[in-house]
Amino acid sequence: MKIKILSIIMLFAFTAKAQTTTEKILKDGIKFNLTEDGKNFAKIGLGSQIWARYTEFNQDVPNKYGDSKSSGFDISLRRTFFSLYTKFDRFTIFSMVGVSSQTDTKSTGAYAGNKNAEFFLYDTWASYRLIDEHLTMGMGLNMYSGLSRYSSATSSKALSADVPFVACPDLLTTAQNARHLGLFATGKFGMFDYRISIVKPFRADNVKYNDDDSPKNDIAFDIPADNLGVKGYFTMQLWDKETHEMPFKASTYIGKKKVLNFGIGFDYQPEATITYTSADNSKLNDKLHLAADVFMDLPFKDGSAITFYTGVFKFDYGKNYLLSYGVMDTHSGSIKEPQQGTGFAMNTQIAYLIPSKSAIKLQPYYTFDLKDYDALNDKALHHNMGMNFFMAGHKAKFGLEYQLRPYFADGKNFDSYKGMGIFKMSFSI
Repeated sequence: MKIKILSIIMLFAFTAKAQTTTEKILKDGIKFNLTEDGKNFAKIGLGSQIWARYTEFNQDVPNKYGDSKSSGFDISLRRTFFSLYTKFDRFTIFSMVGVSSQTDTKSTGAYAGNKNAEFFLYDTWASYRLIDEHLTMGMGLNMYSGLSRYSSATSSKALSADVPFVACPDLLTTAQNARHLGLFATGKFGMFDYRISIVKPFRADNVKYNDDDSPKNDIAFDIPADNLGVKGYFTMQLWDKETHEMPFKASTYIGKKKVLNFGIGFDYQPEATITYTSADNSKLNDKLHLAADVFMDLPFKDGSAITFYTGVFKFDYGKNYLLSYGVMDTHSGSIKEPQQGTGFAMNTQIAYLIPSKSAIKLQPYYTFDLKDYDALNDKALHHNMGMNFFMAGHKAKFGLEYQLRPYFADGKNFDSYKGMGIFKMSFSI
């Protein structure tokens, strides 16, 4: 009898300890304190975002075997990452490696025809806090980018299934997964927060040619420019203050923060694109993007919360610049849509956290992008509608989303909408 009682006590003690450990990991992650006060530490992070999706393809786009398919289903690894975040004294060191966009046909960074995942660097940077919270400077491969809030979005705390690409104007050209090599400075003065970076953009070349090998005229293209770029983003934070110790911005705080921010930003690189007026004549264009945005996360006493964001953008890459692509195309062009271009754009997000006494939280949302680019005869409007299921906040969540993607059959004129349904599993510590 005594043995049974002792066994029960040990079982309860073990269960309580396991629950305490789980709660601690969910709160702090895998953290190793370097000093007793916990101000100096090393923290290991890991996470994965897994998609199962049904997609309506663009019309008459064959797969690699020549078969034309109107739709398809796939399971993919949108992102998987491992990170090391270290703070000691005034220093911060952060490094993250991962795999992005692995489908059954390809993985980012892999050689042509190789389906095996290949890890690459998302981030590697170090910073030093010079003047309390007012000035921190650093360098490396980083996401302390200018232009807008979601030019530095964290995908693990995104509202919809993915981050808004419209906020990342260099995503597939002079950036590496929205990161740049460069120097940065960041800090706060009361309610004012800033970040400025000087970057060495990755070299890009997307000049398109006619059948006679002459470059297409009156269209701006990226070239392997050698000039430095400058980016900046400045916010006025009226309610709770967001940290600037890390560059990543959350899309929703799930009712845990009261935030109202107004921001402005810019992204500039001289002589970054080229426009040909004829086969023998061309001119270089400065790339200049401007943005203004507002972000609000407003919790209520009943446990509900409203999340709202809108950002407006003025992009200038040069005359008639247009870049179209899709997320994880299983074969080239199957889900391509206009993404970046010279002209105006807007991204808006709105969500409502349903009050609940349960640990599980539900959050329906709607987001859309409006793109009015010079190279398009019609405006491009992209809709996302979905529901987030938070099991342990952003640490463990599921998402259901339906997208309506604008399809431009000839590249200039809107034809119809193509649908995409996504079931997303996201885990991170």
